[in-house]
Amino acid sequence: MSSQQQDIQVEFYINTEQPAGQAAEELIDFWLSTNALPDRETAVARLSQVVAVARHQGHVGSVMSGYVGKHELIGQPLFHLRSFTDKRYRRTGLGLSLLMAVKQRFEQLFDNDNATMAIGLCLSLEGSELLSAPALRQGVWQRSGFVFVGRNSRGLEQRVYYFKGATLR
Repeated sequence: MSSQQQDIQVEFYINTEQPAGQAAEELIDFWLSTNALPDRETAVARLSQVVAVARHQGHVGSVMSGYVGKHELIGQPLFHLRSFTDKRYRRTGLGLSLLMAVKQRFEQLFDNDNATMAIGLCLSLEGSELLSAPALRQGVWQRSGFVFVGRNSRGLEQRVYYFKGATLR
């Protein structure tokens, strides 16, 4: 593990209160200063969907949000994740560290009491940087277990990870 990865802290907001106070303001500032979201109103609305925040040396570097919904291609309830990583951290492994931590946390919730109401996780991929990386062109992402399942109605590549023991509904 690199020294930079050792400085990563992940805050979870799964099945808890949404970020509030200073934490909420930091996320709003992050989204607006990086142009991840168009305006404050959208950023405030997104707070209720925050799943986790990755910090590097105390600074917000990546935020993951999401919601439970039936997947349009496979018709199963999945937790649809959105992730935005600041450009300064895109080649540091911060986004992958956040994804792996979130996946592990959801897997634990599913194992314990099926509290997720979903049988897996879904990523919709956009961004030429991400889609051009050779390691990410594989049908199965070996490090994370996400598999390619097609493209959604917006043309975005869809990757799904099923929780261990998940059965189709």
